[in-house]
Amino acid sequence: MEFLKNTKTKALFIAFITLLVMTASITSYYFLVLKNSSVTLIDFTNMQKTDVQTWLLENKVSEDNYTFSYEYSDNIPSDTVISQSIPADTKLKKSDMLEIVLSNGIDPDKTFTLPDFKSKKYEEIQKWFLDNQFTNVNYTFKTDEKVQKDVFLDISPKQTEYKRSDKITITLSSGKESDQEVTIPDFTTNYTKANIQAWGTTNKVSISFTYQTSDKIEKDKVIKQSIAAGTKVKVNSKLVITLSSGKGIAVTSMIGKKKTEVTKWITTNQLKASFIDVYSDKEVGVVVNQEPQNGTLNQGTTIKFYVSIGQVSIDNYTGNQIDALKGYINGINSKYNNSANIKLSITEEESTENAGKILSSKINGKAQTGTQLVNPGSTVEVVVAKAKSIQVVSYSGKTVSELISYLNSLGLRPSESTRYHDSIAKDHIISNDTGNKIQGQTINYVKSLGAFTLDSNAYAQGASYQSLVNTISNANSLGAGWSIQKTDQLHNSLEAGKIISCTIGGKNVSCQVSSGVAITVPNVVGKDINTAKSNLSNFRVVTIDGGYSDTVAANVVMSQSITAGTKVQANSEITLTVSKGPQPVQRATFPTVNSSLYDNMNYDDIVSGMRELFRDFPNLTFIKLTGEQNPNASKSISSIEPNLPGQSIDVNTPITIKIFTVE
Repeated sequence: MEFLKNTKTKALFIAFITLLVMTASITSYYFLVLKNSSVTLIDFTNMQKTDVQTWLLENKVSEDNYTFSYEYSDNIPSDTVISQSIPADTKLKKSDMLEIVLSNGIDPDKTFTLPDFKSKKYEEIQKWFLDNQFTNVNYTFKTDEKVQKDVFLDISPKQTEYKRSDKITITLSSGKESDQEVTIPDFTTNYTKANIQAWGTTNKVSISFTYQTSDKIEKDKVIKQSIAAGTKVKVNSKLVITLSSGKGIAVTSMIGKKKTEVTKWITTNQLKASFIDVYSDKEVGVVVNQEPQNGTLNQGTTIKFYVSIGQVSIDNYTGNQIDALKGYINGINSKYNNSANIKLSITEEESTENAGKILSSKINGKAQTGTQLVNPGSTVEVVVAKAKSIQVVSYSGKTVSELISYLNSLGLRPSESTRYHDSIAKDHIISNDTGNKIQGQTINYVKSLGAFTLDSNAYAQGASYQSLVNTISNANSLGAGWSIQKTDQLHNSLEAGKIISCTIGGKNVSCQVSSGVAITVPNVVGKDINTAKSNLSNFRVVTIDGGYSDTVAANVVMSQSITAGTKVQANSEITLTVSKGPQPVQRATFPTVNSSLYDNMNYDDIVSGMRELFRDFPNLTFIKLTGEQNPNASKSISSIEPNLPGQSIDVNTPITIKIFTVE
């Protein structure tokens, strides 16, 4: 090009081309930024992580604009979105950081109290563990002659509570001892952990699981088995299955890295991240700690990353009450995984300000003038007002008005109580709080009511004795120191509880008190019970059975518990003994005695026979006839008096039976 030979023209051309390239670059950059900034977020809730990643890729959202973190959830499946930091329908700006919280599945450290599995069968036990999503439960079998097969025998370890992830071994009965054999299958083919457990339960083989990392064998697939496939084993044999925990990932320390770098490393290594915000002296968004920091992990394991949100912001509470500052600092310390750890140092100083008011504030030894950013673990030092100390003296014997005037002059608050006092006049001070006090404090004092005097109307005849007791009791509660006694006495006109008379000696009151109007007991002996009760209408009548009587007719009073003519209180109890009248005659037929049947029998045998024959007649008398009374030395019945065979006579008739016997 000929025109480029001119130096000036050449320079202008180069400048034009440079401007054109810059314009194109700026346009391209603007287009990309505009494109990214025009992305409107959707609602990712309940979407799978892979679907979210696809959406972010299709919408050209930079990896610098989003991170994934994990939280445990019993209800939301693993890798499903729980929440997002920027709501749907919001345009994502280039400066924004979208945090998408995914479910990490069940919390393995959640604890449970196990039910009582005693007498429970395998199916019920397994269902409970499956329903509560336990992950490491093994079942073993043991011969037991008494417990039915598949029924619970034991659990190991024995604890009060168990985590979901705890290794738990349930021992079940395999029933009676058996020589039955089973063939071990090849579990390295297509068996899952659940399939293997089911096979072990069905065949009564105790199976336990161990885990081992593997770069070749898929996670949760069998790497090896302790007994070779095809081997025949007896029931209750033990088999160990080694499962793959997936590829082993070497942990890299991400301390000092940004969340975006952490997310990339986590995603690349098929791990999960749980981001925890904490106060720190480090840059905002930088990882300040992680758990674990080293070692080897299985794929899918969650690493906790503690991410700096910067320093702690502390407001200046000078002029406020100390309780408000305490609440404020407690609130700060409870946030962000309790990472602030702000300490509070309080010094009290006498002041004319209200007690508890903050007079000054420092942080780490330097005066605080406003809201200040400080490192975690810093100390807030405050000086707090306390009231000035005041010496209070006794005003005993002085008037109440003098004491109140004195307390008001000291800025103290009076509080009054009252008592009777024999030597300090009414409305004068008996006692008051003394010693060092602080301004605004309450001072208690006791005002004298003077000596207690008893109104004569309170103990006049006919007054209530209980009212008098109450009056003296109330006075004694205020220090009167009186006493009272009574003597009960019947009275012709005063009802029970009324005062007959009282005498007063010093602080002692002695009273005669009516126990009721006196009435005279009538004589009801010999009267029928109804008439007797009618005559005793002012009494509480109790009757008792006096038994049979040949001299007193039935239902007639035989005696009374209170002698006639006695004076007693109305409504007194009196007991009447009532006759049942003559005992009725019982008759029975006099038996016929064949005396010859008892000849040559011993005396005791004859008596036994007679008692049985005369069983209806209780009044029997037996007389032995021996020696000279039995000249023929015979064994027989001598006589029965009276002897009335076949006649109906009174069963209580005395009957005498004489018997010849030889001793």
